[in-house]
Amino acid sequence: MKVLLLNSSFQALCYISWQRAASLIVAQKAVPLGDVVKTVQAPKTTIDVHELLMLTNCGYINIPHYSDDVRDAATVSFQRIRERDFYTCAYCGKHGDTVDHIIPRSKGGQNTWDNLITCCGACNRRKADRTPIEAGMRLLYEPEPVVSKWEVLQRRLNKKLAALTQ
Repeated sequence: MKVLLLNSSFQALCYISWQRAASLIVAQKAVPLGDVVKTVQAPKTTIDVHELLMLTNCGYINIPHYSDDVRDAATVSFQRIRERDFYTCAYCGKHGDTVDHIIPRSKGGQNTWDNLITCCGACNRRKADRTPIEAGMRLLYEPEPVVSKWEVLQRRLNKKLAALTQ
């Protein structure tokens, strides 16, 4: 189980283990945010580990830096498309578990960031081998290219923070 670690500006730093998250909470070097993902029972206390953890301004904490290879970050994969779109269907807004070509491959569509979207099975079958206009369907959002894995994490964080403030 992983916890997303944020700096004090709410920027995603990395994923850490729940054990590391618990130690940062006990040392008061981080503030928990979001939903509880694990409750740890210690001999004298109980620690709730949350899905998000924000560092406080407490000086230096060693956080390993994971650099993305530029070529790897630009590579399109169906998994990254689903992560970019938060597993949300671009046509109906429900849970999306498949990837759809906006312009079908049979009509010259490519595997690119701006031609692939996440889609649920029902909408994918309804659209079939047609463009959204031909199928009478409308996209709820325009797909955007992703620069890195961290950008995906930042978008996910922004969505969760927006949900917490509502």
